[in-house]
Amino acid sequence: MTTTRPVSRRSLATVLTAAAAMALVAGAGVAPADAAPKKDRPLAAAMQPTVDAVHAAGAVGVVAAVEMPGASCVGAAGYRDLEKGLRAGPQDRARFSSVTKAMTATLAMQEIEAGHWTIDTTIDDILPGLYPGHGDVTVGQLLNHTSGMPDAIWALMEGRDFWDITPDLLRRVVGRTYTEREIVDVARTLDWLFAPGADMAYSNTGYVVLSLMLEKQTGQPIEKLMKQRIFTPAKMNQSWLGDSALTRGRTLVDYGRWDGAPVRITVDESIFSGAAAVYAQADDVTKFYDALLGGRLVGKKYVDLMSTPTGAAARYGYGYGLYTIPDPCPAADGSTARLVGHDGAGFGSQAVAFASPDGTRKVAMAWTGRSYRQDAPPLPIDDFIVTAFRTTCPTKPATSGGPGRSGDGTGSLRF
Repeated sequence: MTTTRPVSRRSLATVLTAAAAMALVAGAGVAPADAAPKKDRPLAAAMQPTVDAVHAAGAVGVVAAVEMPGASCVGAAGYRDLEKGLRAGPQDRARFSSVTKAMTATLAMQEIEAGHWTIDTTIDDILPGLYPGHGDVTVGQLLNHTSGMPDAIWALMEGRDFWDITPDLLRRVVGRTYTEREIVDVARTLDWLFAPGADMAYSNTGYVVLSLMLEKQTGQPIEKLMKQRIFTPAKMNQSWLGDSALTRGRTLVDYGRWDGAPVRITVDESIFSGAAAVYAQADDVTKFYDALLGGRLVGKKYVDLMSTPTGAAARYGYGYGLYTIPDPCPAADGSTARLVGHDGAGFGSQAVAFASPDGTRKVAMAWTGRSYRQDAPPLPIDDFIVTAFRTTCPTKPATSGGPGRSGDGTGSLRF
């Protein structure tokens, strides 16, 4: 097969609108503001309506966390398991899909900080022969999607457009187990997209290759490496990197939306590896950003490298595993401030996680019920992000705009 689908980074708003409103799932399960500690109640009272609104607009289940200076809160709405009538709770785990990329990028930066790699280390330096003809692709190009490596997802989906994916095809593709090398082998049947460094095309397979390189370098499977070097030091005690269809404890069930009732989707996370397989509580994800931006996972020099848009990815605001969006709050000098983070979309769920560069203001949200209808209206995810950051602006909030209003809007399909 030689058909592939080049994918470029799009604006946050376009990414978020892919999971869209269809019909109200009755009976939101929420975390009332009066259940929060007294100091956190104003923040919880401001945030819970935005979480409820995402559910009311069509999401099946929603979990969210906000941490700002002096206050924090968690919230939930809708259903963890629709068929069983089980409501979502603030401490339920959810799949944070491509938010995982920031964590895998952190592992790569740890290798660079330790002197084992550089940003210019190549695939062939670590795994000679893994990708014949393209072994000169660098760690940096894999991290910021400028390698030109095609994404195996689209070959597995029979080359179909996203909006033409059916429930039966989805179950067939995501319901089986893959090895990381099998994913790479599938990608190798596709045409290379462009010369490395010449452009940007979002590639989950690039992060699967990074996972293989990390495993070779450290002698540890990526799941164990993520636990030892990300989850444990960040105190993410309710997080794991999935490698099968198994979940743990209270976890939101993935759902897709076509016509009619939401369709339950069981995903074997081996299809994503270090690209998009992290399950976590929402407040665990804010802990990750606190640890990363606070310099506890990798030094500030490397955090800055991750979050600085670079090369052909710069016009999309993408750095090495993190990208930037406008902060609803201006900088102290009145200029446009930036937030850093990542979004993601699984086959039955989506997520966002952003923070101020100093790590003091953080949000995370995941929701289920991704729409496969191109004409479906958007969910109000921007309202959640804007409300969260404006609530504790260190300076006077901007009167208009917010995240996700810039970018090329080309409609890439993020996982």
